[in-house]
Amino acid sequence: MAIYKMVGNKERLDKVAPSSFGQEGVLERSDLQRILRDQPEVLEEGLFIITEEFSNWQGSGRSIDLLCLDVTGRLVVIELKRGETGEHMDLQAIRYAAMVSTITLQQTIEAHRTYLSKRGIAENAEERVRDHLESVDSGEIFTEKPRIILVSENFSSELTTSALWLNGNGLDVTCIRMQPHRSNEELLIETSQIIPLPEAEDYLVRVKEREEEVSKQRSRKISFVESIETAPAEFQSDMKRFLQWAESLKSSNLAVLEESGKSYGNLQLRVFQTKELLAKVNSGEGKRGVPWFHLDPLKIRHVALNSIPALSEHFKRDLGSIDNFPTVPLADVSDEILAALTEAYREANGLAPPQIVHDPQA
Repeated sequence: MAIYKMVGNKERLDKVAPSSFGQEGVLERSDLQRILRDQPEVLEEGLFIITEEFSNWQGSGRSIDLLCLDVTGRLVVIELKRGETGEHMDLQAIRYAAMVSTITLQQTIEAHRTYLSKRGIAENAEERVRDHLESVDSGEIFTEKPRIILVSENFSSELTTSALWLNGNGLDVTCIRMQPHRSNEELLIETSQIIPLPEAEDYLVRVKEREEEVSKQRSRKISFVESIETAPAEFQSDMKRFLQWAESLKSSNLAVLEESGKSYGNLQLRVFQTKELLAKVNSGEGKRGVPWFHLDPLKIRHVALNSIPALSEHFKRDLGSIDNFPTVPLADVSDEILAALTEAYREANGLAPPQIVHDPQA
């Protein structure tokens, strides 16, 4: 889009000719960086400058143009380019964000103290930083996931594509274009945020917050007790009966109860003495399925061989002669099966009376 100047008594619009910082003799560091350091509101209201040319790390001679805090207390890395964005401007900014993601509040204050000293500003760095944070709703500093602001006269399609992709994958990248225009003796600077579009920013924030909430819910570990509460009514009594039996094994020091990894309410029953897993139950993931019971006869033959006949009878299959892993609906696990399993856990813990039994697998 062009900039026009209204001429005369609202007679017409004359186009203001676009220019470039190179043509106008505007330098990147001594002009642009200096001005934005002293007037960060040109880029965003509420930015607090911590320091410029920050390079407090080993093994790299690179430095961040401007390091700031925003109105939420979040760390902001600002990278400037006088002309069109360089080939690796986005990657360079990501490296910087990663490098400062572990900075502490005290290190932030020290960086600001050094900055004030270099500029000859006789103010207390800690007070300035804490005053800014006190104006933040949370009153805290957030450095683990810094924002990135890229500022340039123009942005290549490759960089804007990268910025959009990075934002879609959890980063926070803002692209601000600063375009000079020449109107006779005046040099005009047009600033425009091109990523994300200001009109869509609130919507994108809401979408991102919703995605984060859904992600938290999906990754949250659901206990077996919670899964009972969300299960269909016809499954709840069998699940409660199984949990009561499992708790009785636990209280008798026969089994250790574990929630299985990131599963949805899956309960494992490990032998108290050896931690062997003989049986487990899958809750069926709330309303999405039927609770299933799983038995591992290989482990039972290893630690509770004398219990095989009774279990084979109840499951109506020879668990001693084939590698058969019974998986049945929890509703089919009778009280007699639970009693036989109790004896298996007793034997696995060395409590069942010893018997001489022929092992068909021998």
